Amino acid sequence: MLSACQSRADIDPAKLRAEIAKKQAAAKKSEQTRETTTSSAAKAHPFEKSQDIENFDKTVKGLPEDANHAKNDKIYATGNAKVYYYSNSDGFKAQIPDFKGYSQDKVKAVLGKPESVLSNQNQIVKDFKKKELNNLRTLFKEGSITEEQTKAFYAAVVDLAQAAKFGGTNYTRFTYDSGKVQLIFDKSGMLYYITPNPNYLYFK
Repeated sequence: MLSACQSRADIDPAKLRAEIAKKQAAAKKSEQTRETTTSSAAKAHPFEKSQDIENFDKTVKGLPEDANHAKNDKIYATGNAKVYYYSNSDGFKAQIPDFKGYSQDKVKAVLGKPESVLSNQNQIVKDFKKKELNNLRTLFKEGSITEEQTKAFYAAVVDLAQAAKFGGTNYTRFTYDSGKVQLIFDKSGMLYYITPNPNYLYFK
């Protein structure tokens, strides 16, 4: 189970967006590959030196190999990717889980019929990021996810929204629980993102 968050400081989206812009500018100059679906920040992760991130354990044990090896009571992160967020003066890195094997049909079999299904990219751009920020804020304030996890997932949200905005994507969105849980599927119909509500998602 996820541990309750110790810090109650709210997430500032303006600061997150500012750091995203800084990171993107730096990436163009250095041509360095970002580590995952990332972008965002506000409060630095407690590492003293930038090279510490290279030694930081980015993997976990105990997750199923894929959807076929997972229980069917909720969605399970697969593989060994650990959710983390790291930030310092040089930029940031973040990582969210993989969801290998979770097709739209598999998700429906586990979670039931979605309340809504949206494939209009313009509507996804308009709707998704704002709603998901509110979802993440609520989960954080409730103590369902940590501050670090909140930032990692919001980084993925920003990347998704930007990709949809600039085209070349074909995302589909499912919603559950009156929009409090959003799922994004890529153009191949596989799950790419889900709101980290512990009633719907297990991850580490």
